[in-house]
Amino acid sequence: MSLCFNIRKEAIMRQSQRVQQTQQKLKNAYITLCEQDGINNVTISNLVKEANLSRGTFYVNYKDINALLEEIQTELFANILSEFQTKISDNSVYNEIFVQNNSNDSVYLSFSNVLNYIYNNIRMIRVLILNTENHEMLSKIKQLIEKYFMESVTTNNGHMTDKLPEDYARQLLVDGLFSIVIHWIKKPNPESPEEVARIIAASRRLAPQNLIINPTV
Repeated sequence: MSLCFNIRKEAIMRQSQRVQQTQQKLKNAYITLCEQDGINNVTISNLVKEANLSRGTFYVNYKDINALLEEIQTELFANILSEFQTKISDNSVYNEIFVQNNSNDSVYLSFSNVLNYIYNNIRMIRVLILNTENHEMLSKIKQLIEKYFMESVTTNNGHMTDKLPEDYARQLLVDGLFSIVIHWIKKPNPESPEEVARIIAASRRLAPQNLIINPTV
């Protein structure tokens, strides 16, 4: 009986792997077509053609295009959340960037893994976040980043300045970080995550009036 059980278990695992491979092909094809034609112009016909799969295979896995998009979005949220919760190793370059240089930016360590994830999945993220008609997705990502970033501030025994109302100070902090990341994603040849981390760390130590250098008259 043990042998039969193991054979059945292996068969289930192989089937599960095939399903995952098929779904990943469809997701990759979807991202490619969104880049080429726009997120609202992808059809099942050109999707299965791009993925080199049959129309029937698509419907085995998804009800429609929206179901595929929803799964991609759900995975994006789950992965960003997971990256926030993953501990940075002590020998990570991000410790040098945000902590060991006495920049008092240890709260930004929670965002370091997210930078790596964005960089490694930048094609998908460009399609989902930067689409002009997908403001809801952009808002949700920003809210997620704000939630876990502010939790990190509390965890590190930090607090917002009392020189501004807290809600304004929080928005300045989060919007500044978010703007840098969005600008980075939009670039045709984006810098490495480490380089962007250094830019974020440097921006923390510059007031707006320090960004423009006027020649001495």
